[in-house]
Amino acid sequence: MRIKHLLLIALLGTVLGCASNKAQKSTADTTKGETSMSQTDTLLFYRKTSCFGSCPVYDFTLYADGTCSLNAKQHYKVQGEKRGGVAQSKVKEVQQQLEEIGYWSLDRKYDDAKLQDVPSTHIYAKKENKGKWVKSRYGSPERLKLFQVFVETMINEVKWK
Repeated sequence: MRIKHLLLIALLGTVLGCASNKAQKSTADTTKGETSMSQTDTLLFYRKTSCFGSCPVYDFTLYADGTCSLNAKQHYKVQGEKRGGVAQSKVKEVQQQLEEIGYWSLDRKYDDAKLQDVPSTHIYAKKENKGKWVKSRYGSPERLKLFQVFVETMINEVKWK
């Protein structure tokens, strides 16, 4: 009887410990993301979320100097944290595209809560020390969809190390 109690206590401690570690990791990940968003040189942050299938899940950050980072979590051609870079002409093209699609006048959210299993794209862009988040999951304007294709093409062209 005593052994059962000890095993139960040990199991409970392990479960609670894992939950605590997950909560701490989640908080750390969120804080890490918020920190990178506040950096003055962040130009664009692009996040793809999961679905029930094999949707790619990753975070991409483009900095004003052309360096970029990728944290590929699932179903992407590379996995883990990677570094790369793009030419300054590509940085300028991103800035130009943001202006052309009217990013700063877009709604902050395009979604339909009734839909299930639809991945979302979260975009944070920065201009003159002002940033804006846009969530795109359903009902996004065509110009935003085209921008997403542009960004995803750019991400696929980076030589990740």
